[in-house]
Amino acid sequence: DVSKSTPSGAVVTADREMAFAPKWSGSGGVTYTTPASELGELTVDWNFSARSSRFAGNFGDPGTKLDSYFKHNASVAFDFEAGWNVRAFVENIGNVKNFTYLGPSFASLGIIQARYAMPRTYGLAVGLKW
Repeated sequence: DVSKSTPSGAVVTADREMAFAPKWSGSGGVTYTTPASELGELTVDWNFSARSSRFAGNFGDPGTKLDSYFKHNASVAFDFEAGWNVRAFVENIGNVKNFTYLGPSFASLGIIQARYAMPRTYGLAVGLKW
């Protein structure tokens, strides 16, 4: 329940969805590791996350509705017996553009502030375990 005072002083209580609480969400992944040679092992990974739409505020304001999304990521890594490792990765493979926040900014002017999730990113990482 959400309670809010009106300008006349009355308190209004209503059943509302909790902010940032989707009806459903899920995540998962698959990782496969195998010896690649006498040098080390190869690991391939794929994972995903998905979530239904939700509101960024407690009052169900249409301006704060965050859309549902599905994102997936992948990586390939090689771990050398000598302790070195190399990993190539892609995050947000589908380059899904979604908001992580929508909320009033200068509310009296009707301006909504928006924050986006990270776009597709990719890279290479090198490490050493000792």
